[in-house]
Amino acid sequence: MIKKLLVTKVFINHESKDGKPFITEKTKKKFWKIAIQVDEKEYAGEYLSSLIFNEDDNLFNLKPGHTLSCIVNRNGNYLNFKMPTQIDYLEERIEVLENIINDGKLPHEPKAEARILGTDDLGGIDVDSINF
Repeated sequence: MIKKLLVTKVFINHESKDGKPFITEKTKKKFWKIAIQVDEKEYAGEYLSSLIFNEDDNLFNLKPGHTLSCIVNRNGNYLNFKMPTQIDYLEERIEVLENIINDGKLPHEPKAEARILGTDDLGGIDVDSINF
């Protein structure tokens, strides 16, 4: 689920505690670790972390007071976050539609149902020719 979180602290490191730069094993490219704290009761006192692989990543511009749209996952004792992709946004929109349909809040419309199911065919009827 995509969440909008108010950032309270930002830490970005490019090297380990002993001063060695972070470098990927396979490609030998440098990367950065980012840890943030947010103003959200669910994550109070915890750090959300991620990795940055591109020098022009927008996360470098993140400051306390900014609102961040992200996906948070708990991995054992750690919280990881990632920036949502277009697919993540589409999945969320589809989930909302599915919930509306399952709760019966959307009137039954064959044309809408066919579009959601990804078909334009309702038993040989050309859906686009029907006026609803």
